[in-house]
Order: sequence, then structure tokens, then C-alpha cells
Amino acid sequence: MAQLEAIFHVPKRAIISTGKVHWENRTSANPIIGLPQIFWDDGHPWPEANHWAYDKMLSGGVKLATIQNLMAHLHKYASWLEKTTLDWRNFPTRKSERVLVLYRGALIEARNAGDISPSTATARMRSVIVVVKSFWPRVYSYPSTSVLSHLVLIHR
Repeated sequence: MAQLEAIFHVPKRAIISTGKVHWENRTSANPIIGLPQIFWDDGHPWPEANHWAYDKMLSGGVKLATIQNLMAHLHKYASWLEKTTLDWRNFPTRKSERVLVLYRGALIEARNAGDISPSTATARMRSVIVVVKSFWPRVYSYPSTSVLSHLVLIHR
């Protein structure tokens, strides 16, 4: 099962001198206490999600508590991905096979079984879409907005 860890991070910047890279603390950025990071069951980090959290924190305008909340929902998604052995980048042509459609279905099942509330199901789906939308273009060509926009409405 994926792990969500809160780390202490001191932002650094790369300095290149005499052909070597040296790292210095960024004086313009304060240390981040409690930055959420997701690690897969095998111990490897989820680079795209972790970079998203780091980038949001450094860009300002977003409170750490908001990032922690979004990453907590993304952690549940990561755990579900591992349980189902699906890849988060799975966006085949057939909509019913897309990983976010399958996750939405799992959230609806959990809601109907009383395992999670309708508001939790909606918050999880919305969080996953917000985060995946933001880092998807860096990984692959992004599926159309219409592919993702209809997935959020899962309230009953």
C-alpha cells in the first residue's frame, strides 16, 4: 500500500562552478515542515505527485494544509492503484477502461456500501483530477478536458 509521508524540506538551488554542481540553500524560500510526499509500496516515490506538492508550496498562494489535504486524497488513489495493479497513466481510447473512470466507479461502490460519505467520494475524485490535470502535460499529451470534467459529479 502506498505511503504518505510528511517531510522537512529545505529548498535548494544548483550552483555550477568549474564544471561541478553544488547545492546551496535558497535564501528566498523558507524550509517546509510537513511537506506531503507519496511513496509506492516498493519504496519508490511518485515523482509527478511529489513534484506537484513541492511546486505548489514554493509558488505560494496555497496553504500547506490545502496541499496536505489534496495529497491525502491522492494517497488513497495511489493505494487503490496499487491494489488494482493499474497505472495512473492509463487513458485508452475506450472510456470504460480509463483508470479515472474505474476509480470513480470504485468510489461510487464505496459510497453505496457506506464505507465513505458522498462528500468524501466527491472530494477524492475532485482532488485526483486537479492534481493529475496539473502534472499530466509534463508526462504525456493530456487527454481532453471533457474526458475528466464529467467524472467529478458523483454525489447521490
